[in-house]
Amino acid sequence: MRQALDEAGHRDVATMPHLIFDSALYEGYRTTMRATPSSGARRPFQISPRSPESAVDTGLAFLGEGADMLLEPGMLSVDILSALKRRTPASLMPFSVSGEYTRLAPLDPATGKRDFRPLAEVFTMLKRAGAERIVTYAALDLARLRA
Repeated sequence: MRQALDEAGHRDVATMPHLIFDSALYEGYRTTMRATPSSGARRPFQISPRSPESAVDTGLAFLGEGADMLLEPGMLSVDILSALKRRTPASLMPFSVSGEYTRLAPLDPATGKRDFRPLAEVFTMLKRAGAERIVTYAALDLARLRA
């Protein structure tokens, strides 16, 4: 991808491939997007959560192929984030998958408002582990917490 972008004159376009784990926390997204494999089987590009070394190797391979930064699931891979941080100066940007958002920002049925404090605690941990930025549905709500 990097070579194709460079050859087309787009040297200033950054690439950010994404490590995709086989996780139940993606199920809400998969269902909504109708992206669940009809076979029910794991897709070949999904990384087993039982294989952290594979995730680190995949991330380093992406960087070796010219990626500028990496996007990875947040809560599921803080150990991988730390391992990558020790091995590369590249920007690491975990993201909060939909399952994390709904479970860690619970909706109060009485008020209809979400409590973003648990999610903020997880993101603090991700920053300590080496995240440069975090991609999340809750960006505006978390910014309001800090205000």
